Amino acid sequence: MQQQLILQKSLWFYKSYYLY
Repeated sequence: MQQQLILQKSLWFYKSYYLY
């Protein structure tokens, strides 16, 4: 469960970085 949360957060960060 925690791993999934971290993965989701990482994805969000990556998306934000890509968008920027």
